[in-house]
Amino acid sequence: MIYKDLVNSLINWFEPKVGEVTFGDEGQVDVTSITDFPLVHIQPVGTDAKSGYALFTFDIYILNTKESLEDPIDVLDAMSEIAVDFASFYYSGDSAINDMPSADIVYDQFGNRLYGFKFTNIQFLVKTVVPC
Repeated sequence: MIYKDLVNSLINWFEPKVGEVTFGDEGQVDVTSITDFPLVHIQPVGTDAKSGYALFTFDIYILNTKESLEDPIDVLDAMSEIAVDFASFYYSGDSAINDMPSADIVYDQFGNRLYGFKFTNIQFLVKTVVPC
């Protein structure tokens, strides 16, 4: 349940801050059915198990529609607040961001004129052995 617990903690962190949180392959996101923006999409990338801990890697998109605000700069400004909060404050018990990557600006993501940020290969270190 380590992986599922981490994914659920990520979803739970983002849900009160955005309109929708999706998980899975970015190619499977149906943005035509999403009506509540901003959108956070969590895409699994891989895992690396070590003795006593595991590294789980994700790409995380923090996006909004250009149409939701009058200016793309306003969209990026609003999404940057969520990205900075996430980068600065995410820590949950036995899991934490191992090494925070920079976030790239993305445009027209998922073919729906979505703008925002993408954290690429963000790693979460999760303890798998609890000392006695």
